[in-house]
Amino acid sequence: MENKVSETKDKLPKRSKKKIALGIVLFLVVVGICFGCYYYFDSVNYISTDNAKVTTDLKSVYPLSAGRVVRWDVKEGDQVGRNQVIGRLSNGSYLRAPIDGEVVETSIEVGQYVSTANKAAVIAATNDVYINANIEENMIAKICKGQAVKVELDAYPGQNFLGYVTNLDSVTLAAMSGSSTSFSTGGTYTKVTQLFPVEIRLEESSILNTIIGTNAFIKINVGGDTLDEETLAGIASSAAMDVNGTIIEAAGKIIAKDSEDIVLDFPAMVNTIEVDNGDVVTAGDTLMTFDLTDSDILIQSRETSLAQLNQQLASLRSTLAAAQTNLTQQQSNLEMEANSRETIQILEDDVKHNEELVARAQDNYDKTLLLYNAGATAKIELDNAQQKLDDANYALSSMQLTLESSTIGREQSIESLKVAISQQQASIDSTQASIESQNLQIQQAETELENLRANRDSGNMEGYALVCDMEEALVQNISRVKGDYIPANSTVVNLVDLDSLVIVAEVTEDYIKDVGIGDVVEIYTLRDHGKTYTGHVSKISAVGTEKNNEVIIETEIIIDNPDEGMRPNYSVDVRIVKGV
Repeated sequence: MENKVSETKDKLPKRSKKKIALGIVLFLVVVGICFGCYYYFDSVNYISTDNAKVTTDLKSVYPLSAGRVVRWDVKEGDQVGRNQVIGRLSNGSYLRAPIDGEVVETSIEVGQYVSTANKAAVIAATNDVYINANIEENMIAKICKGQAVKVELDAYPGQNFLGYVTNLDSVTLAAMSGSSTSFSTGGTYTKVTQLFPVEIRLEESSILNTIIGTNAFIKINVGGDTLDEETLAGIASSAAMDVNGTIIEAAGKIIAKDSEDIVLDFPAMVNTIEVDNGDVVTAGDTLMTFDLTDSDILIQSRETSLAQLNQQLASLRSTLAAAQTNLTQQQSNLEMEANSRETIQILEDDVKHNEELVARAQDNYDKTLLLYNAGATAKIELDNAQQKLDDANYALSSMQLTLESSTIGREQSIESLKVAISQQQASIDSTQASIESQNLQIQQAETELENLRANRDSGNMEGYALVCDMEEALVQNISRVKGDYIPANSTVVNLVDLDSLVIVAEVTEDYIKDVGIGDVVEIYTLRDHGKTYTGHVSKISAVGTEKNNEVIIETEIIIDNPDEGMRPNYSVDVRIVKGV
């Protein structure tokens, strides 16, 4: 009985072992199929690689011209903004950060002489960090912009991050490095798989800013949906946003828009000089005092000349009055001569009457002669008739001579009077022209005398002292000393109106588009860089000029709080702030 039971026990495990083994085989086959399907699906829909790093763009800063470093403001690890001034050279040119980011390398120091070949600094764009993955050339055709990417960062073990493909380079790494294999016509050739850089940006890119250079594993979903271009562009632009683009830095110089050359319009001798070049003066402060003896003599001379001119004018006017009286008399005489025609008419009537008497005497003689020839009258009668005829002819001849003489004399008198009148009129015209000229000379002399007196009493002159007429001014260009003789119309000093100070800043052409009228400006003088002044943009030039290999646009800035630290020709640094 015991033997049967033992036999039965030996048979049962053999059948069970076969079933278990078959089950295990079937399980392994199923698992293998699942894993095979998974890996097939994964290979078709995903491309993965651990040849990936957290990276960003690096920008090197080079001087635009040669010079000695007089200012260097940054060190490795410092954060800088785009266009921030990080240094200055002795020639006035600035070194600026080309991007927002962190200084990862500095190569110069104050006092060092640099050229355009010296790299001053390297800046990493820490606000534009992304994953750079290198994909093999046989896989690159499956990748396109907008594909989702699973990212694992070695710096954050156990965490997954979502990203997207934002750019694909069309050139291999080997070609970009200049080490690509060329074609060969002989020998052996070893084929090397080429790699294409692919840019991947995370939805939350800020976590990358502090782990630049670390490794990553990426898995690109090449079989899924892709983001539309607008959404993808938003991810790329938000990652690369310029957080410091509202500040524009530039160099500038303080200038005065108004200044005055003080000119003495009268001769003077310098008695004292009360100020020096560079002094600041206010309204009423004495600049110089003068000995004005020569000026007094000049004024007296002009007064004497004016009196003489007035006397000459009075004489001319008297001459004119006499000439006008004489002309009136001559015109009256001419009128009388013109009216003397009545006398000529009487003489003409007398001649006519005598002609009638001669005719009657002739007729009487002719009749008497006929009677005498006829013996009807005596010889004495004929002689008496002859005598009467002769007397009549004589009287007529005398009267004709008188008429002729009177006519000729009248015409000559009229002509003579006309000539005299014409000459007198010419004399009057000449005298009037002389009077006009004299009046002009008198006006000029009076104006000159008034100017001399006014200059002595002008806003810059108080008695014998030259004073400042501006609220606050800077003295410059004094070249006189005590005892100097100053001719009339000479410049003695220049005053710069300190109320007209402005800053002319040199903004480079690539940043001028961000500058607007009214923008708030922070101002720092090299004289005291620790003190801050404020101002605002008042004018932007419409033209650019080239300086130190840059095109700059002059931008005028009004200073809101000037003081003794602000003087003409001082150099300043300005920070133009947008949106304030």
